[in-house]
Amino acid sequence: MSTSNHAGYFDSVHETTNLAGSNKLELLVFELYDEKTDSYQSYGINVFKVREVMKTPDLTSLPNSENTGVVGMLRLRGQVVSMIDLPFFMGSEQKGHRDCLIITEYNNNVQGFLVDRIDNIVRLDWNLIKPAPQIMNSNLITSIAEVEDKLVMIVDVETIMSRINPAEHDEEFKAVDTVKYKKQPLVYFAEDSKTAQGLIVSTLNKMGVPYRSSENGRDAYEKLMAMADQYGKDLKNHLTVILTDIEMPEMDGFTLTKLIREDKRFDGIPVLIQSSLSGESNREFGKKVRADGYIDKFNPVKLAEEINKYLE
Repeated sequence: MSTSNHAGYFDSVHETTNLAGSNKLELLVFELYDEKTDSYQSYGINVFKVREVMKTPDLTSLPNSENTGVVGMLRLRGQVVSMIDLPFFMGSEQKGHRDCLIITEYNNNVQGFLVDRIDNIVRLDWNLIKPAPQIMNSNLITSIAEVEDKLVMIVDVETIMSRINPAEHDEEFKAVDTVKYKKQPLVYFAEDSKTAQGLIVSTLNKMGVPYRSSENGRDAYEKLMAMADQYGKDLKNHLTVILTDIEMPEMDGFTLTKLIREDKRFDGIPVLIQSSLSGESNREFGKKVRADGYIDKFNPVKLAEEINKYLE
């Protein structure tokens, strides 16, 4: 499929929220050449994070950018966008041609990722997306999907950006206050990204709030149902806030929120969605499944403010 056809397809995807809450996702599959195995390895990114795909244009190089993964800049529709060499983060053995450029938008930021070639766009059920095995020992891969008899590794692009700017949250954490609560709260959060997990844990620890967590939506649903079975109508005295990502293996956050809201035992327990998906359509669907708030990822101060609304 040509890159121009991909660009037109993205326009239609971003105009609809039909996938939201259906426990499905559209995955852009791309490939990076691995010199060690002399083969192309398949990777994926959620289409909702992709603005367009193009042939790699001439880039403006950046001084002193060696070993950072940022290889240049591009002026795109009046905006200067950083270009990131994705194979740089996937391993030094990958030395392809970087023929394609994926322009992404998440957390209200725009950046480009250089890849070797585009494969296809596929629609999958989230329950077919499995967590990356721990043996992989890579925070850059959140999950694995099987597409047409090949394994596709789903890239944690948020972690890549945090590696490029590793200290950007230090000052924000200093602004998070520790509060003495009249009643001991408990936050349950569901998040698959290791980097996002670390930021949530650091924020809750700074606030002095205990927590429990899951790394995928299915596990969160099962453990929350077990808590509801244990405490029944008294659940809200043992669980204060539920925080969920949208993009998660096995069950997405919209579906998780919808199922929670259908169970009266969770009445009075707020559900907050935290996501890097910047589109207004996602915020609107969060309201549709009756989430109590929608928070941009990687903003410790805003996260603390939203949680504190229900803990004071």
